[in-house]
Amino acid sequence: MWPLFRPTGIFRPRLFCLLGMLLGAGIRAAVPAPDLVGHWRFDRIADGVVPDLSSAGNPLRVDHPAVRAEVGSARSLECDGFETGGRLEERTPLVFPQGVTLAVWVYPMRSRGYEPVVGRPNPNPSWTTPLTGIYLQDARPVFGVFGGKKVVLEGPALPLRTWSLVVATADGRTAALWINGRKAAETAQTLAIPPAGEVAWYVGRSQLQHFRGRIGEVAVWNRGLAGREVAEWFAATAGRYGEAGAASIAARRPDPDQTVPVESPGSRPDGTWRSRATRTLAGVAGFTAGEPPPTDRWGGRMDRPAGRATGYFRAEKIEGRWWLMTPDGHRYWNVGVNSVRPPRNLAANGSAAFAAAATRELRAHGFNGLGNGGTPAMQAAPEALPWTIRLSVIASFAREHKQTYPTSGHTGFTEQCFPVFHPDFPGWAQREVAALAATARDPSVIGIFTDNELQCPVDLLDRHLRLPAGDAYLGHGRAAAEAWLAARGRAPAAITLKDRYQFIAHVFETYVRIVHDAIRAVDRQHLILGPRFNVHRGQFDNPWFWPAVGRWIDVVAVNYYGEWGPQREDIQGWSEAKGRPVMLTEWYSKAMDAPKLANTKGAGWVVRTQADRARYYQHFTLAAYEIPALVGFHYFKYMDDDSDSVALDSAGGANKGLYRADGSPWPELLDAARAVNRQVYPLIDFFDARRAAGGR
Repeated sequence: MWPLFRPTGIFRPRLFCLLGMLLGAGIRAAVPAPDLVGHWRFDRIADGVVPDLSSAGNPLRVDHPAVRAEVGSARSLECDGFETGGRLEERTPLVFPQGVTLAVWVYPMRSRGYEPVVGRPNPNPSWTTPLTGIYLQDARPVFGVFGGKKVVLEGPALPLRTWSLVVATADGRTAALWINGRKAAETAQTLAIPPAGEVAWYVGRSQLQHFRGRIGEVAVWNRGLAGREVAEWFAATAGRYGEAGAASIAARRPDPDQTVPVESPGSRPDGTWRSRATRTLAGVAGFTAGEPPPTDRWGGRMDRPAGRATGYFRAEKIEGRWWLMTPDGHRYWNVGVNSVRPPRNLAANGSAAFAAAATRELRAHGFNGLGNGGTPAMQAAPEALPWTIRLSVIASFAREHKQTYPTSGHTGFTEQCFPVFHPDFPGWAQREVAALAATARDPSVIGIFTDNELQCPVDLLDRHLRLPAGDAYLGHGRAAAEAWLAARGRAPAAITLKDRYQFIAHVFETYVRIVHDAIRAVDRQHLILGPRFNVHRGQFDNPWFWPAVGRWIDVVAVNYYGEWGPQREDIQGWSEAKGRPVMLTEWYSKAMDAPKLANTKGAGWVVRTQADRARYYQHFTLAAYEIPALVGFHYFKYMDDDSDSVALDSAGGANKGLYRADGSPWPELLDAARAVNRQVYPLIDFFDARRAAGGR
């Protein structure tokens, strides 16, 4: 064992160079000491235990360990986001009277939500700020200290699927966050680091949440390292992780497209405003807009060979890209808009005239379909756009039993458990969809939404298990959950996050199967689009969810919020997991320069100006065209909310629309939409060709 000493002056760089060589050789080496109080490397794991290479001697015990080879002898802990994670056996309590430094190599896989990385979590598992630790929030590293008051220091988002060294230092005066050896953020810090207590020290997890990605070595000092020491630690360890990350970046071609900054605080104006890179049509390198190809009456392109004409819309994968096919057999990408209906001053006597004019205007702006929330007048307009049907199959069943409550955007169910296991639900579904017989032979119907944004809390299993057992309505849900858990040989006290996610998949598979069978008894032709999924945790990130529902849905509708534009790897992954295409059926932004609108309701992005809305529209649209799994989107929505609205999801009004609430247009947004909508097919061809050539 190397002697423990604190190097100073000219000796420190040489020591760190030696450290790097020794780490690469897999030999235990000296580090800044005696201040080092924890050092764990996963090439040393044996029987789920990682020894502590510091003198503190606190082993890390890993549940469900999975180790991945990195550079040379280096290994990382591969965290599945459900079960894998480590808990420290604190034989020597970790205390930090003089300060603290946490250093961890991370390889994140998720761009959204809370991801615990290392440290002592908050005693309240629903609070994200740890007693001491590092976590990711929407891929941004955050250093937190909590002790009555709190210190929260946030850095810029880390690149996904790339190694980054995150270091947090606190010396009693200043807290700093470092990424790959460089300072990313700092703040004043006088709050004492909480002592060891009833909450364990974790790696890759907290009490309830788990990290998804890979974690390299972890080191902890009981003082705040200086900036030079942080940089030297990065240099000493980068060969085990950082060089692999740098190589993966270098192997990618640089993005040729140009972006402009657009600021947004998220979906509420009172959030933290951040600049976000935003691509516009003018920034697409090498693309020149031209005359769009001729289309059939539905909007399908006629410059490609026609496929099988069935008289109805269908989905087909051609040369690696999914398409909707029109009733006449032409490739079609659905550029739609939601809730096209007249303003209040016209609703009483001008719906037919409005529908005719709105249809002409939407076509002129490159829209070729109607999403959720249309009207019979729009469906009957001259040269009507293809449209969709919205049902409320299980929401109506729960409402009939008086087991719903008002909530923003969708139906609330008792305990957030929709009653899919009730024995009367299949019969209800058959009766509820019987009206589809009237449209079963209508070729202008794209497909059928079966409900809207069914609630999906992560603890759906726990909620089912606490439903009253003897209740005539709710008891069936509890019995089904108990039977499902018993079949797995799992006691309720031993439920894991994996159990919870797999139960979510089971619930939704049961729902889509029952509804699918009911619809197909009446309508065997039209696409089943599903209940408009919208939940990131439990649906979007659930590897069991998409294969479960994919068998019963033809095109999966997703109301897509919380991401600054479509994320290709995520959406492609959903499609490949279920073997079906995806349609993004809600998205929008809202600008603060719209007069008299609060913009406090709704999940769309808040931006500053109408020009920013125009930029975001093009940014979202371009990203959508690039993704081979996508077959369309529906912008939400046609008109702004009324400023005097008191509804749960629109109180105070919001600037969601292509048009104002009085029906007058937002010209900047519509001009930007027209420019990119009309180029849908040329842009898809351009992006496909660029991808085939090895570009973005």
